[in-house]
Amino acid sequence: MSDLASDLKMNILVVDDEDLIRKALSRFFSAQGHQVFSAENGVKALEFIAKEKIDIIILDLLMPEKNGFDVLAEMKKVIPVVVISAFSGTNADHFHSDEYPQVIGFIKKPFEHLNIVTEHIQKLYANYIRKI
Repeated sequence: MSDLASDLKMNILVVDDEDLIRKALSRFFSAQGHQVFSAENGVKALEFIAKEKIDIIILDLLMPEKNGFDVLAEMKKVIPVVVISAFSGTNADHFHSDEYPQVIGFIKKPFEHLNIVTEHIQKLYANYIRKI
């Protein structure tokens, strides 16, 4: 039986000011056949969201110019978001609220195994698709 998460080809926006994380996630998803866009801050993320068809956003919270909270508040399109952050005041329960309905998951940084993180992101998206 085929796994929906591995069969979906997505347009992914990776938003993180940490170059290493942004590039690693982008390379990993690109190698799986996904179209990947990347942005190093919230201003550029909002520009991509406005002009590109994005299926899922992987979003850091603490960034220069506009942070992840700003992006979540200013998004004009309904796009599922997986938050990745080392922000110590943040936990998964905080994002399962009416305030951030587009957030479908939360992953705490730092993470050691990129393949586990990307599998988790794909499963979150597949579960989101099954619900709509």
